[in-house]
Order: sequence, then structure tokens, then C-alpha cells
Amino acid sequence: MTETQRLRDRIEELERVLGVDRSLTSKLRDVFGLEPGLSPILGMLMKRAFVSHSSLYTVLYSGRPECDWPDAKVMDVQICKLRRKLKKIGVTIETRWGDGWMMSNANKAKVRAVIDLADGGDVSAAAALGARRAAFMEAS
Repeated sequence: MTETQRLRDRIEELERVLGVDRSLTSKLRDVFGLEPGLSPILGMLMKRAFVSHSSLYTVLYSGRPECDWPDAKVMDVQICKLRRKLKKIGVTIETRWGDGWMMSNANKAKVRAVIDLADGGDVSAAAALGARRAAFMEAS
């Protein structure tokens, strides 16, 4: 096993421990039209009761050399972008100042409902989802 493969395996292990599911994040990216950096954030918020600033930062940037890690404030910018996207469906992200972020179970249920609509294949639901996605894209 090469060093690169060991590093990838370690990153995937870390993501699982922190609550990131690649199949969920790719589905979130597709359904909500999220940019690649936002889908793991939403994935972690969906899977965990609370997401700390440090755990989120580690998940997003652990695959890069430390010299390429951005300033820690970039997380605040990413959360702001995600909040704007989710506001369209009435979902909010709560902040625990200085610690991290969380979503209520009701907000998680709203996100799951949109995902279920996308998975169901119902024509009217797909049309509604398409309209929501278009609104998301216009707001970006």
C-alpha cells in the first residue's frame, strides 16, 4: 500500500469518526446545488448534535499540507454561504459562539424531506425540487 493510499484511508477513517458520510455529502451537493466545500459541512451538521470549529476545519482541510490550510475564519464564511442556501427552505444553523454550530432536529428533518423528494422520483416533487434548486442557484 502506498503512502498516498494510507493517507486517503486515514482521512476516510477520520471522516467516519467525525460523522461525514461521502454518499450523503455527494447527495447533498446534487440536491441542493452546493459547492464542494459546503456539502461536508451540511453532512456533519446532519449527522452530529454539535459540530466544533476544530473538527470541521480538520475534516475540510486535513487532506492538504498544513502550509496550504486557509485561515480559520474561512469556516465562518462557509457557514454564512450555507446559511444563505438553506434559508430558502426555512432551515437555520445555530451558532454556539467560540465553539461551533448545530442544527435542530426539526431543521434536519426539513433537509431530509428535500432529499427524500429527490430520491422518490415523483414527477411533481421533482418539479418542485427543480424550482427550489433554480432559486438556490439564482441566489448564489
